[in-house]
Amino acid sequence: MNRIVLINVVFLLVLAFNSLFAQSNGAEYDRLLSQIRVSTYGDSSAVFELGERAIEIANRLGDDQRVAQIYHYFANFHYYSGRMDLAANYYDTSNLVANKVPDSVLILMNDVRKTFIRSIKDPYNAENDFRRLIALAEKNNSRVALVEAYNGLGIIYEDRQDLSTALDYYLKGLKEAEVDKDPRLMGMLYNNIGLIRLAQKQLDGALSDFNNGLEYADLSEDIRLPFNLMNNIGLIYSQQGEKERAMLHYQETLLRAKQIGFPYYIAIAYVNIGNAYNQMELPDIGIAFADSSMRLMVEINETKNIAKPLFVKAEGFLLKNDFRRALMEVDKGLLSAKEGGRIEDEAGGRKLKSRIYEQMGDYKNAYLIFKEFQVYSDSLVQLSNNKRFQELQMAYNKERSDAELEQERSKRVVVEQERALLEQESQLKQARLTLIIVFLVFVVVGGGGLLYLRHVKITRTQQREFTQKLIDHVDEERSRISRDLHDDIGQSLSFIKSKLNLFEKGNTDSIDGIDQEIGQIINQTRTISHSLHPSYLEKIGAKRSMEALLEKVEKTTGVITSYEIDDAIDTVPIEIQTQLYRITQECVNNTLKHANAKSIRIMCAEEKDGWLYSYQDNGKGLDAHNLNSKGIGMQTIRERAMKIGAKAQISSQPGRGFKVIIRFVE
Repeated sequence: MNRIVLINVVFLLVLAFNSLFAQSNGAEYDRLLSQIRVSTYGDSSAVFELGERAIEIANRLGDDQRVAQIYHYFANFHYYSGRMDLAANYYDTSNLVANKVPDSVLILMNDVRKTFIRSIKDPYNAENDFRRLIALAEKNNSRVALVEAYNGLGIIYEDRQDLSTALDYYLKGLKEAEVDKDPRLMGMLYNNIGLIRLAQKQLDGALSDFNNGLEYADLSEDIRLPFNLMNNIGLIYSQQGEKERAMLHYQETLLRAKQIGFPYYIAIAYVNIGNAYNQMELPDIGIAFADSSMRLMVEINETKNIAKPLFVKAEGFLLKNDFRRALMEVDKGLLSAKEGGRIEDEAGGRKLKSRIYEQMGDYKNAYLIFKEFQVYSDSLVQLSNNKRFQELQMAYNKERSDAELEQERSKRVVVEQERALLEQESQLKQARLTLIIVFLVFVVVGGGGLLYLRHVKITRTQQREFTQKLIDHVDEERSRISRDLHDDIGQSLSFIKSKLNLFEKGNTDSIDGIDQEIGQIINQTRTISHSLHPSYLEKIGAKRSMEALLEKVEKTTGVITSYEIDDAIDTVPIEIQTQLYRITQECVNNTLKHANAKSIRIMCAEEKDGWLYSYQDNGKGLDAHNLNSKGIGMQTIRERAMKIGAKAQISSQPGRGFKVIIRFVE
């Protein structure tokens, strides 16, 4: 008796330890994930170290969904760092793992991000992909992916300078984001809408959008977004001539940039503050902040943007009437812009250089440089036009290709019609050979009869094979029951009989414990009885019976099980409950014997016109040959489904698990 109590205590301790282990690892994973989210947008030197630790924990938990999530954050890190090829590779890796679950929402988000990457070089096809993803997002009820896709279309049309269409897509995205009250998405879309209004010189409207966006961005985990919005608000105040308010916002952006710890943002904040001090006619301070920005950009190898602080320095020296230093700094900036291929910076630098010559009184050079500025400004317009031309060219090429395909189809139709005419002429000639045709008809009928007889023979052979397999299965089950009766119950009864004989003969004074041994025999008998016919279905119902089966599997095998079973299943006829339970048993046995699975999931839900039952594991799956085989396991599942007036849809692929779906009515 004490030994049984001890075993139960040890078993409970093991269960408690496993539960604490899972909870502890889950909490550690969540903590690492929170750190990765912040690091992705900030000082991210620890992103991959934290991510590898999180992946290790997820693998210990057997949670592919969490592994895929970490790869998604790795991809985001490279995406926001400008390394698009690496980002695309990690999004593909995330999809590869997410397909095992499957996690359709995460797969959709990865595809949205990959489309953003594709839009950089191929906006025309990216536009079509965004429209396709919108349809998928609506079908999968993934509002985040839907909003991101609308945002992608808005960006594409904004790049084309079609601001009204871009604004329309941003507003559609904002409407969807407001349904879920997602602060990151709402802040992002208010920022984009504000930029549209800023481009249209609607400063008050843009300021209102940026302030609205900032309120939501501060509630989100995205620490980049508040920085961008604060920076844009400062830009509005600067254009409105409110220099002090602009300075306050730029200083706030510097504070936020330092909190983020992202050096590039700090450098940009230094540029903005330096420019603001120049506008306040405090050039010495403006030059000092521009120098700080330059040093930081050199440290982080952001030299492609170094023209901006150089132009701020040139502006400062111009305010001090130090024309020599102003020209020297602006020439350095122009050289950097040229090396980085940044035409917009080259245009702005030449405009500034023209002003320097003008204040020097050198109107000839001022005029010549301003003409160069106009050339570069025209080049920017031309680049935009060329980009749009390339998109239209691609659209035209696709349209022409479609037209050529349609023309080819038309040619094939004409050829088919000519062929039909020739066949009709041939049939007219053959009409004269009526006797031969009649003979051929007899031949065809005779051949068809032979084929039918062969089909009947094959069908009967298959039925005999199935019957033989069923008999073998029954014999095997009888042998197992016989062994259980002989080895367990028979031996136990023999032991009790021997103990009673000794007691009757007076060879022993006690028969203590015999009631416990008889109880064990009763339990063994009940177990064998339940395996023959699950009578407890009538007592506790199909829901609890299937749950008990899964709980037993999880305790004895370590396979993780989960279920969603409506209580109303216990109200359907007992014949249906029995068949569902037997199907579940057969599926579980197949999984444990052959699938090498880590998890099993069962769902039984009531629909408006009947019931849906599904069984799924994440094991090694079956190929097409084994899936369509006439084996006793698969055939038994199909036969039991037919008994309740349903059809079992069995699907599987190697490495993709095993799934059974059955729809039935009471």
